[in-house]
Amino acid sequence: MTAFLYACILSGSCSKVDLAGFTDAVSVNVPAAYSAIEVASAIEVQYLEDCLEPQLETDVNILPYVKIHEKRGILRIELDDDVRLANSVWNSLKIILYLPAKQELESVSLSGASSFISDVTLTGDKFTLDVSGASRFTGSVSAESLSVDISGGGTVESGQLTCGHLELSASGGSSLRASGKIILCNMDLSGASSIKDISGSRTYSLEMESCLGELSGASSACFKSDGRIECTLSGASRIYYTGSADCSDSDVHGDGSEIIHEN
Repeated sequence: MTAFLYACILSGSCSKVDLAGFTDAVSVNVPAAYSAIEVASAIEVQYLEDCLEPQLETDVNILPYVKIHEKRGILRIELDDDVRLANSVWNSLKIILYLPAKQELESVSLSGASSFISDVTLTGDKFTLDVSGASRFTGSVSAESLSVDISGGGTVESGQLTCGHLELSASGGSSLRASGKIILCNMDLSGASSIKDISGSRTYSLEMESCLGELSGASSACFKSDGRIECTLSGASRIYYTGSADCSDSDVHGDGSEIIHEN
């Protein structure tokens, strides 16, 4: 089969697809002029420094149904809308797109249990992450301004997160797991969402000079700060911190909410 066949979009009514039971990896044509990536349909994108050309790897019966297209600078990666798969197929299906890393990337959006893994630090003046529906982003980010929106059980993991200003919204049991340093963080955590160390334990490898915002619905945050913490906590939410931060302007409501200083 040719790369052209794999890249084609099948027309017609909804198609029931069964897995062949074996995979293939093929070269695919990916438009070069994009600054944002959107991934859906439980597809995994690996963004790699040593990748020489884009390759798509999945079950051979699924290959023709993977759509890779660009519009207005956004590279969209998803399954064809006409594909119908049984739940048992979804549970065992793996679709991986290997992409050469480029410097111009400004935004990553993930939905529908998709994932994005980068082995290079994503850099820029401004960067945006939108992760929803049990999707997962894994990679280091260095940006002057970073906007992160996580919902529906999504996860952002960053072994090295460095930014001047972080705007963070997390809801529906979502989490940010990171190490690094943030000058100013404006956070809105709700629905048992959390900020944790990259390891998941309270080792305080994430530092925030200043932290402002709201935590509600049993949400939690864990970080180091020597500046100020000015947050409103409610619904059994908690902040755990080390350092000498001034918390006097925070507003902690009852029902088990706390700001806890740890040595």
